[in-house]
Amino acid sequence: YIIKNNPIKLRCRATPALQIFFKCNGEWVHQNQHTSQEYMDQNTGLKIREVTINVTRQQVEDFHGPEDYWCLCVAWSHLGTSKSRKATVRIAYLRKNFEQDPQGKEVPIKGMIVLHCRPPEGVPMAEVEWLKNEELVGSFEDDNIDTRADHNLIINEARLSDSGNYTCLASNVVAKRRSATATVVVFVNGGWSLWTEWSPCSVNCGRGVQKRSRTCTNPAPLNGGAFCEGMSVQKITCSALCPVDGVWEEWSEWTMCSAQCERQRWRECNSPPPRHRGKMCEGEGQSTENCTGGLCTQSEYNSTDVALYSGLAAGVIAVVVLIVAITLYRKSQSEYGVDVIDSSALAGGFQSFNFKTTRQGKSSLAQSEERCEILLGPEITYGPPGLNLSYPVAMTIAHCAEVSAENWNIKLKRQTKDNKWEEIMSVDDESTSCYCLMDSHSCHLLLDQPGCYALVGEPITDAAIKRLRIAVFGSVEASSIDYSLRVHCVDDTPHAFQRVVTAETSRGGQLLEEPKMLFFKGNCLSLQVSIQDIPQFLWSIKPFTTCQEFSFTQVWYSNQEPVHCAFSLQRHSTSTTQLSCKISVRQVKGHEQILQVYTTVGEADCTVTSQTGAKAFKIPLSIRQRICTTFDTANTKGKDWQLLAQKLHIQRNLSYFTKQKSPSAVILSLWEARHQDSGDLDSLASALEEIGKIHCKSLPQSPDDKETDFTF
Repeated sequence: YIIKNNPIKLRCRATPALQIFFKCNGEWVHQNQHTSQEYMDQNTGLKIREVTINVTRQQVEDFHGPEDYWCLCVAWSHLGTSKSRKATVRIAYLRKNFEQDPQGKEVPIKGMIVLHCRPPEGVPMAEVEWLKNEELVGSFEDDNIDTRADHNLIINEARLSDSGNYTCLASNVVAKRRSATATVVVFVNGGWSLWTEWSPCSVNCGRGVQKRSRTCTNPAPLNGGAFCEGMSVQKITCSALCPVDGVWEEWSEWTMCSAQCERQRWRECNSPPPRHRGKMCEGEGQSTENCTGGLCTQSEYNSTDVALYSGLAAGVIAVVVLIVAITLYRKSQSEYGVDVIDSSALAGGFQSFNFKTTRQGKSSLAQSEERCEILLGPEITYGPPGLNLSYPVAMTIAHCAEVSAENWNIKLKRQTKDNKWEEIMSVDDESTSCYCLMDSHSCHLLLDQPGCYALVGEPITDAAIKRLRIAVFGSVEASSIDYSLRVHCVDDTPHAFQRVVTAETSRGGQLLEEPKMLFFKGNCLSLQVSIQDIPQFLWSIKPFTTCQEFSFTQVWYSNQEPVHCAFSLQRHSTSTTQLSCKISVRQVKGHEQILQVYTTVGEADCTVTSQTGAKAFKIPLSIRQRICTTFDTANTKGKDWQLLAQKLHIQRNLSYFTKQKSPSAVILSLWEARHQDSGDLDSLASALEEIGKIHCKSLPQSPDDKETDFTF
C-alpha cells in the first residue's frame, strides 16, 4: 500500500540466479530502474541475487487497467527461468465520514442493545473497535458483549453498568477515525412492593376506615424508568363495635357451713359480660367467711371430702385445657393462610348448582369427541333439514381459543342423521363447498347445507391457550348472617356466560365485579381458586375452604360441566353490611387474575342484562342490490367482485365465490356477519369510494363515459 506520497519498494530474491528483472502490468521495467546486489548465504554457501525497484504514487494513479497495478519478477540461471507471484500495489486511504454513526438509546434492564456502525470507505478496509467511556470494549472479557457481527456492538442483556458513552473507532494503515458518540441509558421501570397489612380501624367505636399501602420500590425506578401505575394506598370502610364493660351479677346464697367452719358465696361478671374490648369487673368473684364466730373446732377430712374435692379439681383442669386448645386452634387457623384442597373433597364450603344440559335423545358433540379434541364454542343449528336456498347462509360461531396455527388444529364438524359428527374442513383449508374465515373471537362461515355445526379444537402443543371468563356473584343465604360468594370459570363465549347469568338471576345472585379473562394453557396443570384478605374481625369462613382446586381435565373440558365453586362466609353481627376481599383465580405456574370484591350486603351492586333478541345488522336492501349489480357485471379487467373482496379484506379461498350465482351478495353476507357488533356502514362506504377512485384512474375519460357512482 502506498501511504500518502511515499513510494514503496518491491524486493525480489533468487538463487542461483544470473539475472533478475521486474515486469509491471505486462511490461518490462527498464534495467536502470533496478538496484541489484549479491551476497553469500551463510547456511548454504550459495550466492543470492536481490533486485529492488521503487513504485511511486504517480505511477499507480496513471495506470488505467482492468485490474490493480501489479508487478512480478523473472529470474534466469543455467537451469532455466522462474517467475515470482504477483505483487499488487494500491493507494491506501480512509475517508473522514462514517457511513453510519451509532445512535444513542434508552433500553430497559435485561433488554438487548444493538449499536450499528458502518466505518468510512477505505483501502485497505478499516478495522473497527469500540470504546466505552474512552476505554476499549472487548467481547473476549465479557460473554454478554459481541463486537464481531458486521462491525456492530451487541449487548445481549442490558445491565445498569452498561450505561455510558460509546464510540466506534475505525482504523487502517493510513489513519484512525472516530464516530459520533452514542449515549446508552439502561433504565429500570418501577415495581410495586407487596401490600402492607390492613391498618386497625380508625375508630374504636362506630364506622371508620382501614388503609393499606405499597411503595414503588420493587424495584425503584432508575435512570428515567417509568413510575408504577396504580394506587399506592387502598381504603375500605370498617365498623368497630363499641366496648361494653362487664358488671357483676348478684351474689349467690351462702353455702352450708363446712367442716372447716367456713361458708362461701359466688358471683359472675355477666350482667352484662364484657364485650368488644370492654373492661372486666373489678373485685373478687368469690367470698369466704367463718360461719361459727371462731367457736368451731376443726376435724380431720374424711375420705369422702377428699374424693369430692379431687374430682372437682380434675374437672376444672380439663375445662381449662379444652379452652386453651380451642384458642390455639383458632389462632393457628387465622395465621395459617391458604389451605389448598381439591374441590371435589369439600363438604362445607363447596356448593354445586345445576345447568340445563343437552336434550335427551340428541348426541352432544362434547360427549362424542375423543379426549384430545375439545369443543370451542356452542353447537349451532339452522334448518329445517332439506332446505334449498339460493345463496349460502352466513353463520358466526363464537370460540374460546387463542388462534395459532402452531398450537391449534381447529376443524368444523357437522352432525349426521345418525347423531354422529363428521369433519367438514379444517379452518386453514380452502374449499368450494363451504367458506371459513377465522377471527380472534369468532369463526364466520358460509354454508349451503342445513344442519348442526360446531368448532372443535385439537391442541398441538402445551402452549395451546383456551380463554376462560371468570366472574364472581354473591347473595345472602336463608340465614341472614350467611353470605355466599360463587366463582364461575366458563368458556369465553357469550353463550356460556349467558347460561351463568340466567342461573344466578334465578337464585338472586348479584355480579360483584366485572368479568375478567384468564388464559388457560393445555399443559395439564390445575386451576386454583382462593379467597384472601377477609376482614376477620367482621367475617369468618369455614375451615379448610379458603382455597379450592380443580384438575386440569375439569377446566379443559369445562364446556361439558362448567367450573364453579362457592365460599360460605358468616358475619359476626347482622349490623355488618360491608364486605371486601380478593378472589384469586390462577393456573399453577401460569396466568392469574384477581377479582376485587367491594360490596354492601343486601344491596344490588350490579345488574346483568341479556343481549339476546336484538335484530341482526343488515345492509339496506336497495344498497345491497345496487352493489351486486355493479360488481357482478364483467368488465375489461375481469370480475369486479374480486376487487370488492380485496377492499373488504376477504382475500383467501376466492375460488369459493367463483361458483356462486352472485359472488358480491355472498361477500356482503360474510361482511355483515363480521360486523354484527359494530354495524359499521362507514367502513363499507370508504371501501366503495376507494374502488371508485381506482376505476376513475383506469377508465378512459370521454364525454360518452358514464361516471361510476359508489356513494350511498
